[in-house]
Amino acid sequence: MLGGEILGDAYDAGWVAAQTSGGAVALRVMADLLAQLPEPPTVWLQAPTYGNYVPILTVAGARHQALPYYDPLRSELTFDQMLDGLKAARPGDVFLMQGVCHNPTGADMSEDQFTALLDTLEALGIVPWIDLACLGFAQGFDADCAMAGQIAERFPECIVCITLSKSFGICRGRAGRCSSRPAPATRRVSPEQSRPSPVRGLRTLRTMVRR
Repeated sequence: MLGGEILGDAYDAGWVAAQTSGGAVALRVMADLLAQLPEPPTVWLQAPTYGNYVPILTVAGARHQALPYYDPLRSELTFDQMLDGLKAARPGDVFLMQGVCHNPTGADMSEDQFTALLDTLEALGIVPWIDLACLGFAQGFDADCAMAGQIAERFPECIVCITLSKSFGICRGRAGRCSSRPAPATRRVSPEQSRPSPVRGLRTLRTMVRR
């Protein structure tokens, strides 16, 4: 649901998606899958990053390392340092980032910085993984989806985790989704990951969108 609205024209039959009980569960599903790959990648994180990332990756057994994202003393992004740190990544590693209004610092990348980040990820063969939680809180729903749309347009392999609970005011209902466009060999979901999630949030969201 809303795959095309969030990811744009790049959303097609090549994507694999699953409903989840909110964004944290979507993150855990993808962390489990990455940790089970024959050659598990390192997941690179912004620091500071969202508080549940490290616990989720640790419990899943996924490798992870942090990169400097923000200097609290100067109240500014350490963007160049982050890009320099990515040079230590291997092709096939993953970079987990937040969408607008989601990093705990409250500081988002500019459009030019985001483009430069995607250029770096593309050049180094790093898979982008974006976590969207606050669509509509910055410049409006469509504009806030632009980061995910750019990733989907540029990268044959990418991961998108979404919670729409905040955007639609249904936090008690929980409505999440994990989507990926992987290489065919990575399309595996274990029985533990395929348990059905509650449908109340999704049904509420579907009713709101149709109206």
